[in-house]
Amino acid sequence: MLIRLTKKQGINLFKALGFLTANKWNAQQLQTKVNNLLELYSKLVKLDDEKMQARLIAVRKTLKAGKKIEIIDDTPPKAVKEVKKVKASEITIPMQNLKTGKAEKRKKEKKKKGVDKIGCRLGTQSAAINQVLLSSSEGASIEEIIKVTKLSAIRINSHIGIFIRKGIFEKTKTGYKIVDSKK
Repeated sequence: MLIRLTKKQGINLFKALGFLTANKWNAQQLQTKVNNLLELYSKLVKLDDEKMQARLIAVRKTLKAGKKIEIIDDTPPKAVKEVKKVKASEITIPMQNLKTGKAEKRKKEKKKKGVDKIGCRLGTQSAAINQVLLSSSEGASIEEIIKVTKLSAIRINSHIGIFIRKGIFEKTKTGYKIVDSKK
């Protein structure tokens, strides 16, 4: 008496026996487990499902008779992905460095963003602080810069401190201003 079980039937049997990860087993693992079922369960286990109970009894009888159980893999094969055909003109080959023989990385050209009169990129927090200082001839206090830029005092002090050390800003009675380069 030889019993053949589909992979799905074997998985359902082991799930009924309490093996929750049975659905992750491949057909070979499942066949090994089924053929070692007498070692796992020396006594007959009572299952709630009558079909599973009948299948378990049939499997045990076959194994006691010294015969093996065959698992038929009924899982459908995975679909093959289609490969897009590419023309030879669409293929780009990286240029090789003649000295090292290795492919060179192509450098991306960066878009140059504008900079303000002091050299900070437009649209940055630094450029906003510089704009406030450039717009007032007598200089601006930290509070005025905070109102206009809505930045923290720490951020503004940090920026101003860097440019004071570089000699671009100077401290005045009312706040800070940009040093005149005409002096």
